[in-house]
Amino acid sequence: MKFSIKKLLSLASILSIAFFLTAAKKSVPVNAECPFSGKAVKADKVAIFNVCCTRCAKKASSDVKALVKKVKAGNDKCPISNKPAKKQIVVGFCCGNCVDKASS
Repeated sequence: MKFSIKKLLSLASILSIAFFLTAAKKSVPVNAECPFSGKAVKADKVAIFNVCCTRCAKKASSDVKALVKKVKAGNDKCPISNKPAKKQIVVGFCCGNCVDKASS
């Protein structure tokens, strides 16, 4: 099976675009204000919280302050149902100090 340079570059381009689109989708925070300070969030100051399903994701996204108080970022179990976590929620913060509070 022979691949030409043109085909390899095309394949690499398609894969890089797909990777970029999935990475960009994951990095969008569900909140506009920091749950600790109330200031506007910065796109690069995020933490990932885990929930079990879409229903719990909607509940957690609607009350980010309660989510952050209840569980630390990187949790293994859903804070709402206590089932194993399968979905991720990206929560934004105003600064690195607030990210550290949510993660530790």
